[in-house]
Amino acid sequence: MVALFAGEAWVQHRTDAAWQRVAAARDSLAVQLAARPTQRAPLLGAATPGLAFDHYAVATTAAAPLDRDRNAEARKLLTADDATVAAAPLRAAWGPVVDALRAGAQAGDARAPQQGPMTKSGDGILDLLAVRWAANAAAFEARARLHEGRGDDAVRVSLAGMTLGRDVLHSGILINQMIGCAVLAIGVDTWTDERLSRLSPTDRELLADGLAALDAQLPVALDFASELGFAAAAIAQIEAAGGKEQGNSALGAWRHGFSPRWQLASHFLGYADVVRLADATRDLPWPEREARLRAAIAEADAAGNVFVVHLDNVERQLRSAVASVRLLRMALDLHAGRDASALPDPLAAAPIAVSAGEGGVRLASADAAKQPRLQRLVVR
Repeated sequence: MVALFAGEAWVQHRTDAAWQRVAAARDSLAVQLAARPTQRAPLLGAATPGLAFDHYAVATTAAAPLDRDRNAEARKLLTADDATVAAAPLRAAWGPVVDALRAGAQAGDARAPQQGPMTKSGDGILDLLAVRWAANAAAFEARARLHEGRGDDAVRVSLAGMTLGRDVLHSGILINQMIGCAVLAIGVDTWTDERLSRLSPTDRELLADGLAALDAQLPVALDFASELGFAAAAIAQIEAAGGKEQGNSALGAWRHGFSPRWQLASHFLGYADVVRLADATRDLPWPEREARLRAAIAEADAAGNVFVVHLDNVERQLRSAVASVRLLRMALDLHAGRDASALPDPLAAAPIAVSAGEGGVRLASADAAKQPRLQRLVVR
């Protein structure tokens, strides 16, 4: 009996110590995240006062009917030719969306909301469908204006849509970062080689300038600290509720005296160790960083950690988005009659590959075999 009580006391002691470390980590993260700057320069032109996401909220609210009420009509435009998009009756509906996006792109403060019309709850998770249709509206309008011979306007609208992607990507938790990547893909994929050829030299340079500014503001490594802060806030709520919602992973439960509270705290601290490794290796070439991340994730998986997901796969999506921006920049160089810039490949330890052939110049990221959109053929 004495041994049983002693064992329980030891488990309680270890549990309390683990939760003290969780609290310290949570407080440190809160200070770190609150100190992050939210100001950013527009891709083109001067910044205006105000919050970008206030305008984005207007845009996503205005975009809701594209998904809710006129989804079939809107989806047909995704694969329609530019003349059809320009003449679409739906164009009047996406006009206010584009106006709000352009206002948001010029606003000087990109502080993300924790709640409001762009989120589905008070946890800061953005509404994927609302954001995606706002981005589609910008792509539609850019294509329409290009068809009408208004290349300058087409470029500016497209860059506003990509600014939305940039700002969402920087808005914190992993799911928002992935939404930001999806928005960037919509903007980049607008600019096929054929559409680039329809831009005037001046308009191509405008697009090149905007993309260079965008590239400079994009990370090539994921922000795991915000996700860790999200997890810390979530388990703090569980702890405040008396632990009633705490789960218990059977795998490795014996390591924590079969205490769900201790196991939960331990898993969070293990996740924090992975995040520290991610921060320490963010400047390494991707092949080396990926190997280090995979090893740490495998170790956490073996311990049954409920927090650690396959962060390497998630970061690959970010790096793919950045690679696509750089491929477009290099294509613009070729359209201007210049050699393609030697831009680093986020998915390799070398620059993006350039090879000339009979059909034109092929630009390819290291992941092009798995992701065909990570290559471009520029006809010269």
